[in-house]
Amino acid sequence: MKRIEGKRDWKPDAELERLVYNVIGAAIDVHREIGPGFPEAVYDKALRIELALRNIPFAPQYQVPLHYKGHHVQRASCWDRPTRFPCE
Repeated sequence: MKRIEGKRDWKPDAELERLVYNVIGAAIDVHREIGPGFPEAVYDKALRIELALRNIPFAPQYQVPLHYKGHHVQRASCWDRPTRFPCE
């Protein structure tokens, strides 16, 4: 990786590395079990199950109304944190 002037090299702590490893492993297991080609909602539900089985806390998504220039467009999925599947 090319070093950017003024930026220090960053290395995550062991706890973060463990969490990332476990979450990625959960996602891989879901994909291996279900396979490709299903709607996102199928993988979403399966990943919720897998994270719960692994005792990895996460914030579920919730629906919010989406408006454009004062007009209701649809309800959209949202999370209370800026990541796709936020885990503690």
